[in-house]
Amino acid sequence: MKKELFFLKVGQGSNGSWFQRVRISLINQIRRYVPDPDVQDVAIAILLGQKDYLGRDTKSVFRDSGVMHILAVSGLHVGILVTLFFFLQSHFH
Repeated sequence: MKKELFFLKVGQGSNGSWFQRVRISLINQIRRYVPDPDVQDVAIAILLGQKDYLGRDTKSVFRDSGVMHILAVSGLHVGILVTLFFFLQSHFH
């Protein structure tokens, strides 16, 4: 079953970490500006490494084509870049 997440408010639910708040904000932006729900799910998976939003069929296509690892690696790299950006911004601001 696919998880639903539409425009969560930062701070809604548990008091998540800073990374969780940034992730929710990015997911909300993707949901707002990408019109096709299937494309939204793939964008969230590739950019944030969140495979939970992909449907069973989409996961199967990624797995069968041998590129499922790209989703995890992409999310990791985006996380590293965001962390680096905010670290540099805090020191030069």
